[in-house]
Amino acid sequence: MSAADVFKNSNIKINRVENIKEELGIKEIGDETKPVMLVSKAVEEQAVREALIPYIYEKVEYDRDYVKKSVEKVLKMNKRAMKIFYLDKYLDLLDTIVGGIRAGKKPSLSYIIGAPNGFGKATFANTLIKIMFAHGWKVAPYVSLVELAEIRLEAENRLMNSYYGNKSKLDKEDFTYESVGGVYKEPQVVITNKFSWSEYLSTDVLVVHMTDVSSKQIESSVLKSLLDIRGVKGLPTIVMTANSLNPYTKDNFLGPKIWDDILSKEPLKGVYDRLYHVSTYKMSTDII
Repeated sequence: MSAADVFKNSNIKINRVENIKEELGIKEIGDETKPVMLVSKAVEEQAVREALIPYIYEKVEYDRDYVKKSVEKVLKMNKRAMKIFYLDKYLDLLDTIVGGIRAGKKPSLSYIIGAPNGFGKATFANTLIKIMFAHGWKVAPYVSLVELAEIRLEAENRLMNSYYGNKSKLDKEDFTYESVGGVYKEPQVVITNKFSWSEYLSTDVLVVHMTDVSSKQIESSVLKSLLDIRGVKGLPTIVMTANSLNPYTKDNFLGPKIWDDILSKEPLKGVYDRLYHVSTYKMSTDII
């Protein structure tokens, strides 16, 4: 079965781009009141210098055809024939979010978006960061929830040290970093990388990703914290994952304590502390 046959036969005709535009509250993209933001070469270079995006994504931008070509390569690498489910729904959502942010329109809800590796998740995320940076919005790099958990822990330790009057063992000069091109940045709070927990909490649109199911406890915890704090501020969060949500939602502790509170069965405009789930996935035709 060819990649073209997979796209043709896949069960993907359920939520077209007009439906997703309605969910996001987008009427027209690129009208007179909201000109489309195009990212210049200078902005891309500056985004790399400020450590907002990795160098490998400097000249790469998300588009639908790019993802489909990437998916074709993934399918060719599989030894078994595969079928793709809900690919168009996934691509429609990515198209709409990117188009909306180009026009200066933030998503009107938070999302958790699932897709296998090779389906353009990182390209999509770094494209959003470049566009938001070009707009002059508050932005932070695309990182995992495990990394954010470490950043949060460092922030909490500093708060405790400050509260109890303990001097931090780490000197200020340990937290001045040199990025590409010799540009120095001192974070707002002492952290384990170049951006602080508070910076991630205050980005206009935060895009993060989940790692492995083995880290589900710590990632679920930090995700709940992110949504609780950002939700009150009315800030959308987009979570990318290559995992099924079943190990999280069906966990005897995480399911009722966390995931029941942060997942939404339908898109709720203006509700940012819950995630609406959209995903595409592949399955061996032998299993089907």
